[in-house]
Amino acid sequence: MITIGVVHDAGIALFTIATVVTCCRLAVRVHDGLLCWDDFWASFSIASCALMLTGVLIIIHPSDSMSQLTIVTAYYLADAGFYACVWSSRFSILCTIKRITPTYDNWLRAMAVAFFGMWLFLTTQAIVHCEKHPDWKTTTRQCPLGSSVAIAQLTTAVFTDLILCLTPARMIWNSDLTKPQRVRLTIVFSACLFTTVASLAHAYCIWARSYLDQWLAAAFETSISMVVASLSVLVSFSFRLATMYTTFEGSSASSSGADQTVMLTSVWVTRDAEISAAARKSNALEDRDDSDSSIKCDRTSVHTVVEGRA
Repeated sequence: MITIGVVHDAGIALFTIATVVTCCRLAVRVHDGLLCWDDFWASFSIASCALMLTGVLIIIHPSDSMSQLTIVTAYYLADAGFYACVWSSRFSILCTIKRITPTYDNWLRAMAVAFFGMWLFLTTQAIVHCEKHPDWKTTTRQCPLGSSVAIAQLTTAVFTDLILCLTPARMIWNSDLTKPQRVRLTIVFSACLFTTVASLAHAYCIWARSYLDQWLAAAFETSISMVVASLSVLVSFSFRLATMYTTFEGSSASSSGADQTVMLTSVWVTRDAEISAAARKSNALEDRDDSDSSIKCDRTSVHTVVEGRA
């Protein structure tokens, strides 16, 4: 049975895990000097999830001194924070795909506009529905969103997650990567389907008007969304470390410590050179000059792909 204590503890634990994973992703980006828009949206998801968690903790266990206005405001903060976290994570993945597939820029920009429209629609729909049925403010203190909100949320989730899974598929399988590299990247982007499963569970809880289950499902969905958004960076970094470790192990019998230090530097320098070369190729595809102010983000357009070769 789901209790207030379970929702409280699980919400904090899931938020902590998702935040740690996202911070690790940002640390890798800062180390590589490749911060871009996908990292901005990943950072935004942390703030949004914190906003949602704060609202949820107030709603499920309000103190006697809290006014009705405070609790209602907390509900709307939790609701807005949930949508902001989920959709900012999707924007992060979309920006990653845009960097990897520069030839699809126009189509991906259109998808970004569509994503923002769905985000705005879902948030507005929930607020309007709750304001049309204000009885909850003095009774359950949780808005009964109902079937219309559940259907809209699930429909948009399935659509966007399929877009995020299928868009990079053509680029990956038509590239000159090895089969293991293609499989790895496909698995990373296919992880978006885990968010779809979480969305299905959350939509069911909204439909059934099971309030504690609803917030627990929301905590799972936001956390999964944040983790999935960081997978492309962390998986690539893990493979890069594994490659370095294998190289060191193979040369430890014949190399001194100084030689191994040189080898480590060589691995990073080679990788940066490959990223720069790939970025120049990306710019050529779009007829853009390397002196453009967006070159730093362009250099990461094949960041995920190149890391698999380092």
